[in-house]
Amino acid sequence: MKDSKFSKNLRYALIFFFAIFFIALAGQKFPESYFHLADPLVMMGAVVLPTPYALLVSILACAAVDWIKGYTLLALTTVVAKILLVLAVKGLMKLPAAQKNPDLIAAPAALLSIPFYYLGAAIDYFYNHLPDAPISAALTYATRVLKKETVQAFLGILVFILLYGIYKKMKDRKNKQPQE
Repeated sequence: MKDSKFSKNLRYALIFFFAIFFIALAGQKFPESYFHLADPLVMMGAVVLPTPYALLVSILACAAVDWIKGYTLLALTTVVAKILLVLAVKGLMKLPAAQKNPDLIAAPAALLSIPFYYLGAAIDYFYNHLPDAPISAALTYATRVLKKETVQAFLGILVFILLYGIYKKMKDRKNKQPQE
């Protein structure tokens, strides 16, 4: 008996939710946030799942980890960043250039995290140092996240390309099997 499309999507969504959640939760602490490789899984969720599922899974899993780790204001930045990450991957995968190498076309979407978490760190600093926090001090403080975010984004690109290659091989194998 074949699964309905809804139950199949729900099953995959749950798998992605828990994978993203636990990879982010296991992230290593930094003074401004934490280092994790959940974004490649968010990107794969965008490849495998319909848009509403991919958005819900990535937003809920990543924002929950931010709240658990005590980065409440960063969670707001995370929500926006994950929405744009999922939509960027979905959009890039539709480009004509993506027909041949979709992984290479979609992978740079991982770079979106850099400006968002820079902004998130600035907002967090500014909020925590009110009422006498100059914006320039918040922006200067936020530069501390740039190195970590850049490394995390480039590793995310490599991991996404690897995961996409595995996904593509599994999908090709499944399509080659005779239908019953």
